[in-house]
Amino acid sequence: MSMTGGNVPRHGGATNPAAKPPGGSFGTDAGRASGFAGRVNPARLYSRPLTRDQRTTVVYGILCFVVILVILQLWLLIATMNAYLGGDASVIWPAAGASAACLLLNLGLLRYLYAIERS
Repeated sequence: MSMTGGNVPRHGGATNPAAKPPGGSFGTDAGRASGFAGRVNPARLYSRPLTRDQRTTVVYGILCFVVILVILQLWLLIATMNAYLGGDASVIWPAAGASAACLLLNLGLLRYLYAIERS
């Protein structure tokens, strides 16, 4: 005798439309046209637009992070110049790589700010 009811599907698939993930299928190309291919579009994270106070909080947080990155880059420049003028040229390329990484982080934050502004 079967423990399951007669109307329960045995194939394991979800027949309830509410069981599907929100926002449609993950395999579609709906987000590819927006420039966020493979990444989460900030505008789709929330169901409603951000208020002015929420945007201000996000912008202040990003601004604090950018200030820390700029101070880090200035310190890196000073330390690299000090080492180079002291005769140690081996720190130039690692410092240039770290500075380029800081630049990429700042550009990524700027792109995120533009995406928030558009939403």
